[in-house]
Amino acid sequence: RGWAAWEPGRAAVLIALADTLSKILPVGLKGDVRKMHPTLRRLVADFEKIRRKYPDVGDAWQATYVASIFASDPKKAWKTALVPLPESLAGDVELQRKRLRTLRNLVLLWERGDPVADLEAAMAAIPEAIRADEEVSETAAIVDYLRLVRGDAGAGATAIATYTALAERRKGAAKAQALHNLGTLRSLSGDSEGAIAAWEEAIGLADEKGRDIIYLSAAIHTLSPEVLGSLDTLSKSRHSALIRIQAIAWRAEAIRRGGGDAVPADEAYYAAVASEASGELRANLPVGRLGIISTGEFTVNLNYTIREGLTTILAVNAVPWLVPAAPITRETKRRKDPRPKAPPTR
Repeated sequence: RGWAAWEPGRAAVLIALADTLSKILPVGLKGDVRKMHPTLRRLVADFEKIRRKYPDVGDAWQATYVASIFASDPKKAWKTALVPLPESLAGDVELQRKRLRTLRNLVLLWERGDPVADLEAAMAAIPEAIRADEEVSETAAIVDYLRLVRGDAGAGATAIATYTALAERRKGAAKAQALHNLGTLRSLSGDSEGAIAAWEEAIGLADEKGRDIIYLSAAIHTLSPEVLGSLDTLSKSRHSALIRIQAIAWRAEAIRRGGGDAVPADEAYYAAVASEASGELRANLPVGRLGIISTGEFTVNLNYTIREGLTTILAVNAVPWLVPAAPITRETKRRKDPRPKAPPTR
């Protein structure tokens, strides 16, 4: 806390972060996630107060962006993240990226309203200085993908061009993600061979989580009784709740299309959502109903060097994977059991 005499704004962020961790870690280690919620829900208001007091401190903006995904009010979180950076920070490209990424994360977290309009509003808020940035072009490609899902073939062609360019520039796991998304876009555009070729190349570059997502997309592409085993395996993926949820939901759809009794599989989906929600730290559990699986992790990194002093990195490193949503996940109401009820016994 002595640091506060020298850099009060940055110190205020770290003190608030340390206080938060001291409250949530003891209950978190006991596995009681719900007892962490009240503290996490207050985070965005706590950091917003610091941001208003120290508007020229980039760490305060970073912390507010991270905290926004824990906020229980999506409109409040959106409004908080949409606030433009002050002139002193407007040229900070990395901070502008984080702002756009936060707005995109909120759209994918809450899965409400009109995602196309919201993402377009997010991009409109970005200054000219980063218009050509990869973060912006990928967000634009996501908008085009959402339009393709709605039936706009022209938007699909634009998204394919964007992800082709991204795949050429990227390396490793990032290249695998771009190739996967390219494969999904080709699949939805009727280019089956092109989709499979992109996924096969992606498999060789992806990490375990990425491979699970690629296998899921491939199973969806050829949805039939033959992929039930693969979907069953993916429903137990240890890498992401969204992978598990979509695998269970698509398994129900495969059974339905095969003429089988899908009601038990539907019930398994509802049970899975309830189970996953009980362990969710954020204010909402997304199920992938927009056709996008967003995966990633939180980064809290403190580093000290003689030249730069103490540097702080606070970020949510979310990666968007384009995975068509199973029909049941796009529905807002629980399906009714179509089977006739047994007559009451006397």
